[in-house]
Amino acid sequence: MDLQPRDPGYDNLKQSIQNFGYGEPIVWNERTGNMVGGHQRFKIMVHEQGHTELAVSVVDLDDQQERLLNGRIVLRRIAIRGSARSSKAGEGKRVSSAYGRTVF
Repeated sequence: MDLQPRDPGYDNLKQSIQNFGYGEPIVWNERTGNMVGGHQRFKIMVHEQGHTELAVSVVDLDDQQERLLNGRIVLRRIAIRGSARSSKAGEGKRVSSAYGRTVF
């Protein structure tokens, strides 16, 4: 799903980044040159906030592995949104500290 400015989810993500930074790195596949996760955060931070460098987690995956990882990221995001709506504060959230090198 590609969120657009003025979508509630987009505005919430933008406000969260402004208040707390981005807790999970952008995921970039060195082998294919594709961004595997963090498209919305990338859009906000680069196109709206003017960042020219971002911390990323670099992976080295073939096309099939990349599709599988992308699917897992999407499914996890859906699960987190669902559990965050129905759980106590702080449950269902995961923050990664595995930052890789800076690219872009």
